[in-house]
Amino acid sequence: MVAERGASVLLQVHRGLQSLLRCVPGADAVLESDEAVPPFDLQCSLMSLPLAFRTELASIVASVPHLFAEPQRVAAWHERLGPRRGMRIGIVWSGNPSHANDHNRSIPLELLSGILSRHDIDFHMLQIVAREADRAALEGLPQLRNHIAALAEMADTAALMSLLDLVITVDTAAAHLGGALGLPAWVMLPWAADWRWMLDRTDTPWYPTIRLFRQARRGDWGGVLADVAQALDRWSL
Repeated sequence: MVAERGASVLLQVHRGLQSLLRCVPGADAVLESDEAVPPFDLQCSLMSLPLAFRTELASIVASVPHLFAEPQRVAAWHERLGPRRGMRIGIVWSGNPSHANDHNRSIPLELLSGILSRHDIDFHMLQIVAREADRAALEGLPQLRNHIAALAEMADTAALMSLLDLVITVDTAAAHLGGALGLPAWVMLPWAADWRWMLDRTDTPWYPTIRLFRQARRGDWGGVLADVAQALDRWSL
């Protein structure tokens, strides 16, 4: 939308996002956060662009996908995954532990053991780190394919996601990545969710392919996981 108004856009992003965001339409250059920026006339944070464009609920631009996986990375992941063994689902149960709301948004892996015990689904771990507290549960879930060593940057995660049938995640970057890629994604939200997911909705105007599963009471992940399990039963029919 900025480029459509005649601007030459320099997009500066966190390290590890450059490869993925080179595909963003309208970006003339994508720089990492520690790179020198050429001379420019105006600067705006990405999260302030909706304000700059006076975005309202009815005018949210939700055309997806607006991010794309690189074909060569997709081909490499296709070879790595091998033949299909059933429905493929990606799982993210925790985010960055330094996040201010992480104690509310992340789920102990052991709580997902019921869902992950299904043998008709090929589960793929999209986490880029495994917490010490989850290691015992992870060792007891050999059916959950661990890809930590191969997810060097977000472009790798996007390529893997593009080969999955569904992504199930807590409120992390994986949710936004799945939505931006236009992939089916289920997002499990705490009772007091981030403002971007709004209130009392099971969908989001930002990402048409995302479905939201909300806690009915503070801390009630059991109810959320029961809803996800029921939805999976219907999904896999």
